[in-house]
Amino acid sequence: MNKLLLMPFFLLSTLIPNAVYANSERRQFVNVCSNELVGVYPNRTAKKICDCAYDYWKSGGDPATGGYLCALEHANF
Repeated sequence: MNKLLLMPFFLLSTLIPNAVYANSERRQFVNVCSNELVGVYPNRTAKKICDCAYDYWKSGGDPATGGYLCALEHANF
């Protein structure tokens, strides 16, 4: 019975730090990326493009290609 009570604690203690790290990594990527796009796109659009590029990169793609494709998708040309 004690093992069953410890299981949720173990799962939470391993999943929460990983989620926090991933969120921190995403935030850092988006901040750096959107700072590079200052003056090219409005701030909100730059963050959308960079957030999309992060997802593309994490799924195994090249972040530069992802940024280009995301810019085509989110920017108003």
